[in-house]
Amino acid sequence: MNKYHAVRTWSNLVGIWFASKGECVRGEELWLRQLAGEITNLHYHVKFVLSKRPKVSIEVDFVYREDGRVVHEDFKGRLTEAYRIKMAWLKDQQGIDIILTREVI
Repeated sequence: MNKYHAVRTWSNLVGIWFASKGECVRGEELWLRQLAGEITNLHYHVKFVLSKRPKVSIEVDFVYREDGRVVHEDFKGRLTEAYRIKMAWLKDQQGIDIILTREVI
């Protein structure tokens, strides 16, 4: 469990660890969508380097193709100020928008 009370979760379906139960559920949903042919080129935990000195990076939970476009999606329970800054930095440097998905309570 981390400082936000997320429980690291193993997916037998996908065969990898996820940072939280909610992220695991979303990762499995995307895996099943890929099997159904709705999306392609699904990748998990894709890292983007924002700066080499000092070393700053952002990791996006899911990257996939849907309807001919690349989708960058991140599952977040809590959106921190540092993460918001990194998202803006990624958009400014590489033109990448991140779609945020959240657990519905």
